Amino acid sequence: ATDENNCTKNENCTGFFMDFPCTWRSYFKQQAYHLGIALESNGNDASGGYAYKDMVDIWKAADATGSDLIGQWWATETTYVSLLGTESELIKITLPVATESCIEARASYDRCDENATPSEEHGAKEGACGEKPIGLRNVVVGNLQTNIEQNKNLEAAMSPAYDFVNNFDLTELQIYQLLEGGQRRGIDSNK
Repeated sequence: ATDENNCTKNENCTGFFMDFPCTWRSYFKQQAYHLGIALESNGNDASGGYAYKDMVDIWKAADATGSDLIGQWWATETTYVSLLGTESELIKITLPVATESCIEARASYDRCDENATPSEEHGAKEGACGEKPIGLRNVVVGNLQTNIEQNKNLEAAMSPAYDFVNNFDLTELQIYQLLEGGQRRGIDSNK
């Protein structure tokens, strides 16, 4: 805990929040400010975020000590899956529904800029909503299609890879099952 999180030392204390590193997309400061959520991330990078490895270590330490922890994470990742069914299972907190107008009003500034102003970090109130779901298949297929279009090699453009990936589908539940299977076999993807 920091002095900011210690309510016996600081009457305007905030709770601790584990935010993503500044090189990753995060709208936590905008969401917390406009939704009145008294949490603050006190990591070592410019945005107060933590490196991925440190975040994994913090989740594991909270699990081992039975400590409460609030932070950002994503469901199709081994740390999340490893905590399923435990006392430390991650619970999703629902924020206002993401709409196109909310997404367009998201704060857009360099999160690694140590001189970013509170006004830049907080952005507009209309941008304080939850995450918009993004299908992994859409990301992969879109990147593959762009790669094929930009590749001047006719053989690569004729490859059946795009059609294969476009027709390949895994549900979130199937991804959990794959990650759980890997953990049962002792595979640690966090290394």
